[in-house]
Amino acid sequence: MTNRVHTSLRRINLLLVAVCISLFSYTNAEPGNDTQDELLKSKREEIAEREASIELAKAKLTLLRDKLKSQQGFIDDLNAAIARKQKELAKADVNPGEEIPAESNKRLLPASFLADVTPRIVIIEGNVGNGTGFLCVSEGQVWVYTAAHVLSGNSTVSVRDSKGRVYRDFEFIECAEGVDLVRLKPKDKGLEGIEIVSQQDAPETGDLIVAVGNSLGAGSLSGEPGRILSIQENMWEVDAEIIPGNSGGPILSLDSGKVVGIVTHLIIAKPKNQEKPTQQIQVKRFAARLDKKWEWRKMPISRFVKEWQHIETMDRDSSIAWASSYLMLTGPEALARRDPRYRATFRTDPELVKTAESILAKDRKHFQVQRVDEWLKRYRDAGVLQRNALIDEANKIIERNMEDIRLKATEPKPEDFSWFHRQSFEEQIIWRKKLTSPEK
Repeated sequence: MTNRVHTSLRRINLLLVAVCISLFSYTNAEPGNDTQDELLKSKREEIAEREASIELAKAKLTLLRDKLKSQQGFIDDLNAAIARKQKELAKADVNPGEEIPAESNKRLLPASFLADVTPRIVIIEGNVGNGTGFLCVSEGQVWVYTAAHVLSGNSTVSVRDSKGRVYRDFEFIECAEGVDLVRLKPKDKGLEGIEIVSQQDAPETGDLIVAVGNSLGAGSLSGEPGRILSIQENMWEVDAEIIPGNSGGPILSLDSGKVVGIVTHLIIAKPKNQEKPTQQIQVKRFAARLDKKWEWRKMPISRFVKEWQHIETMDRDSSIAWASSYLMLTGPEALARRDPRYRATFRTDPELVKTAESILAKDRKHFQVQRVDEWLKRYRDAGVLQRNALIDEANKIIERNMEDIRLKATEPKPEDFSWFHRQSFEEQIIWRKKLTSPEK
């Protein structure tokens, strides 16, 4: 890290020298013709670019220094924790001539810490996305815990550990109410899981933690150290690096080795003014708390899969209904732009036309899409008088589509869904009501 900081400083110095040379060339230039003016303009632009590069380099250097400081602080805290543990071991009752087992000290080191944990971490691979899970002891049983969004959207899922053992059969799934969290009950016997930290021993702000997961979804496990930054009712905010593929993985207490949370989501705050290179994107990382009792909803795994499939079908049908309506009512103007012989009075947004066309392009075999394509072709080839009749036909088609959407707007009911899917289902219902509302 120190070498990277020095390298960054050298690069900044080189940029400063380049800027000085450019300024010297600029001040000694002799204006007087168009070529010289163009040269001066080019120099000004070059200087502006170099100044922006310097500002960006300074910002990166500041980030590197902050990261170095943070990592050094973590190392200092880790060494202090190791020293405390070693003192405790030294004070423990040991028979004369008996040595403290080497394993006692090894468990204090991060490498051995991960070696103890990784056999209980599972890699989850689906036909849509990948993530992480872990074997966990809860209520006297061993479960596979993961985030709900890791499983959601997948019709097939493979669960295996770092040694290649595949967990094929699960009795059922339980979904937590109020948080992105599920657990699967494996039929396998003799499994060992990570213990959940008790409410009495729950971590506090500043405590050291490690986030373990399937980094980048590539099937390799890694541990990212960090701290608890803040405590919320249902969440921990942590500063451990959360890598894509880590979702559903455990957040472990470095002190006790017990699981305190599960990686769920990130919040990315982008700068308001992207033109300023010194403004950096802020990332907040969160984990669902496992030190509190959750209400669980039990269901077959197939039902959890069908919940999302139902939501996807609703979204597809609603999107096609909207796109069909938009193109059949405002499409004539888009067609008129290509055909100057026809002057339309329709008001439309070119970007929305493009969006609607892209929606229909995804599912050309859908009967509604085929009907719209056929109508648009007839409209394009029709004369001015015939087009009025075609617009009346389009209104009838749209009303029939909307009626079909309206009848299915609340089937099934939101309370029939797991909490994680319920939110998406309710959003679909709200959209369908707006879509079919006469005031839309």
